[in-house]
Formats: sequence, structure tokens, C-alpha cells
Amino acid sequence: ALESESEEAIEAMAEEFMDGFDDEEEDSDAGDFLGLGKKTRAFAGFTGGQIFSSYSDFKADRTQFGPDDEINFCVTVTNTGNRPGKEAVLLYSSDVAASITPDNRRLRAFDKIELQPDESREVKLSVSARDLAFADVQGRMTLEKGSFVMAVGGQTLELECNSDWKE
Repeated sequence: ALESESEEAIEAMAEEFMDGFDDEEEDSDAGDFLGLGKKTRAFAGFTGGQIFSSYSDFKADRTQFGPDDEINFCVTVTNTGNRPGKEAVLLYSSDVAASITPDNRRLRAFDKIELQPDESREVKLSVSARDLAFADVQGRMTLEKGSFVMAVGGQTLELECNSDWKE
């Protein structure tokens, strides 16, 4: 219950955060690469719904982590359109193999940026390793050894948790 309440709060914050996109914008599934949840922003009135942003150079400051670590990510976002625009940069995690089946993909961090045409910006996001934990069958927050896939804007990284932790 605790996990779903906190996840609902994160999703609500992200929705509120994403409010303020121009009314001319509409969501497009064109950028949902590999089903990782990246929705590109397409502008109404552009021929074929030109995609606003591209993501590149997704990196983390570590490939292995323990329960007490902070993991720092950066990604370059470029406005590929010919108008200024806003983009919500959303970082998701997926636990590749857990003792129970937590949600397939969970929002972990986000930022909202505004870019001019052809402008690029490096966006930095951080996640506490314990924020990758899930509620076990007893309701205790649990982080298990194993692989996690982190995704932002169609870019992915695989990280390895090197030790277990229980709350």
C-alpha cells in the first residue's frame, strides 16, 4: 500500500509538472521507443507532426550501486523543431528480476526544460538507490541484488545493484 501511495503521488506530481505545455501541442506515440513510455511532443500545424526533441548521450555516474548510493544521470536533450518549446524529461526504472513482480516501469525523477530551436541542454537527474526498492509481501521496502534498466527519452542504461537491503 505504501509503495502505491508514493507512486501515485509521484505520478500526480509529474502530471502537474507537465501542465503548461502549449495548447497547440498534442501527444504522439511516435517516440515510444521499445515501449519505454517516452511520449514525444508533436506540434499541431507542422506537416506530419514534426517531433520536437531528441535525446542523446544518456549516462550514469556508476554502473553498480549499493543501497546507500545516490545515482546521478545526465542526458542531452535537443529541440529539433523550428519553434521554442518545453519538454518534460522523465526518468523511469524497471527491475529486471525481483522476488515478486513490481510495476514494470516506474517514474523515478523528472525535470521540465524550455529550449529554443536547435538548442541542446544537458539535463541532470538523481535517484537514491533506496528509491528503486519495492514493497515485499510483508510490506517492507526491499532492494534486491540484480539488474535495473533506467530509461529516458528512448535511451536506456542497465545498472547492477550489488547488495540487498530491507527497511
